[in-house]
Amino acid sequence: KYIVKGVGGDDQQALLDLAEVLCDHMSQTETLLSKMLFHFEISDGPHEGCYFVMNNCLPSLPDKFQWDETFDLKGCCDDKVLSRKGQRITEVHKRCFSFLTCWYGCDLACCICNSPERQEYFEGKKY
Repeated sequence: KYIVKGVGGDDQQALLDLAEVLCDHMSQTETLLSKMLFHFEISDGPHEGCYFVMNNCLPSLPDKFQWDETFDLKGCCDDKVLSRKGQRITEVHKRCFSFLTCWYGCDLACCICNSPERQEYFEGKKY
């Protein structure tokens, strides 16, 4: 029913800077944004950080149904597919780079540094 999302760095600052505008927009009856219900900070301990609580806009489906695809849409180049045909897409980040094997189009299917999981994840970021 609710999602708790950690937020930090530039995203936290943007949330603080835009709080009034976001609240005004989310209080309208016609918006596509999920409602941010609570913004808080835990100042110490293992869960130290800033968080916000938002409503989950996707209703639960009976077992015989599934969402075709779900997306994490941020409005930037980090948008991505989260699941396709009921299967979660594993995040496979590129953590290394070799000039010997990766020169142009390193995320192409023919590149030897890409696993099938990395290719699927990369394709889901191109929507």
